[in-house]
Amino acid sequence: AMDKSWCASCFNCAKCQKPIAAGAAGGEFKIQDGQPICEACREVVFCAACGKEIEEHALTAMDKNWHLECFKCSKCDKAIDTGIFKIEGGRPVCEDCRQRLNCAGCGMEIDGQALTALGAHWHPNCFTCSKCGDPVAANGEKLSCAIEGGRPVCAKCRKVHTCASCGEKIKGQVMTALGKKWHPDCFKCGKCDLKITGAFFHKDGVPFCSQECFPQAP
Repeated sequence: AMDKSWCASCFNCAKCQKPIAAGAAGGEFKIQDGQPICEACREVVFCAACGKEIEEHALTAMDKNWHLECFKCSKCDKAIDTGIFKIEGGRPVCEDCRQRLNCAGCGMEIDGQALTALGAHWHPNCFTCSKCGDPVAANGEKLSCAIEGGRPVCAKCRKVHTCASCGEKIKGQVMTALGKKWHPDCFKCGKCDLKITGAFFHKDGVPFCSQECFPQAP
């Protein structure tokens, strides 16, 4: 059995230690993890991929059992036989195919959970408030912050500003101009009412988008 010679009393089940010989079990056995298991003790394990019984070596990953040849990368479809893989979108991805992300805060590769904000990827603990330095969304907490000057400010540090144009509270991005706070969409030319996103002229605290709109002296 198993390409070896055994005394009848030595070829025992790896679980119950009873001899696997002709008798009640009829000498039938299965190999699990390289060990003989008698019919009475063997676990019937099914592969999560093909649905067939796993009679010999079972690979356990993602809380499921697989044939070694059935546990494959969801991108290249090659068997993941190294045991090294990542989960992307709930599916296994091998080391060669996995997406590599670098943290915009520390510059190191993000090996676990990645937080996406401000057009970049971050370790959750690296995305910190620009004022107090505490993580904005640590330990799985919901991301809640404002952006001031292109940098994150946590809820406890951010000031609630009132827009100089509409008078409403500014909950998101704050624009500072002419010594006042504005919603970016509310900062408009005082004559043509177009949104101002670049350089501008101003007079008496009123912004103008161009020389054509700027009031000329009489």
